[in-house]
Amino acid sequence: MLPSHPLRVAWHVAYDQLVRHLRYNSELSPTRIREAVGGLQAAHFPSILPGLVAGENLVYADTLSFFATAMVRDQDPEPKLAVAMLMRSLGLNEHDPGVSSMGIQVSDSLAREVSRYIQFHDLGQSSGGAVLLHALRPGDGCTVARALGSALKGMDNPEDGPSPVRFNLEMFPAEPNSDITGNFLVDLVERHRTGAAGISDSDRWML
Repeated sequence: MLPSHPLRVAWHVAYDQLVRHLRYNSELSPTRIREAVGGLQAAHFPSILPGLVAGENLVYADTLSFFATAMVRDQDPEPKLAVAMLMRSLGLNEHDPGVSSMGIQVSDSLAREVSRYIQFHDLGQSSGGAVLLHALRPGDGCTVARALGSALKGMDNPEDGPSPVRFNLEMFPAEPNSDITGNFLVDLVERHRTGAAGISDSDRWML
């Protein structure tokens, strides 16, 4: 969905009018105004739109850039897959300017859980360092892979040597005719092989 969508334009106009009312009619201070409207994220609105077919709606999924917002079908069984395909079609990744930090926040949360699990079970010693993980849903590969990088970075390695932990990530495929499974990792390797720019520092450990 583009910024020129009529409902999105109308929402921004209403937002401007609200702020104007708070400042000049209610005479609130700038600090109070920021507190009052802090929960209204322009990227999320409108959070729901009429669908393309009767009986369906489009719901907010993510902010892809300044010029595009991802809206997915409310009956979509794989919304993350849909967002991943939209990002791919725009040539974007989660670290590009303007892209929502939602995926990064999920990766950070997952990284903390993985780190706790490794430490609690002492997997660096008890399992020979092997940590087996599964990405069950299409579109999860990017999120999980980045979470593993964050977890690895946060570990205390003996004498700054190589980490005793190694990851075995198993990704389960999408639909049989889909080429989305593993695309994030494939693209990362391809960009590295061709020398193309755009690989973030946080992703280089995978190479």
